[in-house]
Amino acid sequence: MNARDVTILLALIMLFLHASQLFAIDKRQQALEVLRAARLAHQNNQTVETQRLLVKARLLWKAMPSPAWLNEIPRHMVAPTIPTTRADMLRIFREKPDRELMKVLEQYLEKNPDDIEIRRLLFYYALEIGDAEAVRRHKSYFLKNRTSEWLVKLKTWAALIILILAMWQVTLLVLETRYQRQRSV
Repeated sequence: MNARDVTILLALIMLFLHASQLFAIDKRQQALEVLRAARLAHQNNQTVETQRLLVKARLLWKAMPSPAWLNEIPRHMVAPTIPTTRADMLRIFREKPDRELMKVLEQYLEKNPDDIEIRRLLFYYALEIGDAEAVRRHKSYFLKNRTSEWLVKLKTWAALIILILAMWQVTLLVLETRYQRQRSV
């Protein structure tokens, strides 16, 4: 085996290695294209087609990692969640207020008219979007509520004054009774 034969042999080995690398790269590219098709099938909820394409991709690329999107639920399969609890409604409305959720909160307020936090949120949102009717409705509630707060304070002070006067009268009665007893003895 002379130098020329060794050179030819090394060239053939290099050509073979290069060809196998090109073949592997080509196989990997084919596997990636099959994976793209599998992802589309997955998003369209075609589970049998998705599995078939995944098997085909694994045959092309043996060391292929498992795709992360395989564990995801396709977007169109996720049902929109309708908030049912007060906390959920508040959280969602604070994150992204919109007219539809405003209607849901208005219905909630019909059942719970004294919920000041929701009423205040709706009032400011109505101001922001320029809904004059909603602004007037919530503002009138705040004014009515302010009037009722004033009446509650007035009644509380009146009850306190009446209590003080009653205690003063009882004290006078007790003192007068003691004085009468001392005089009669």
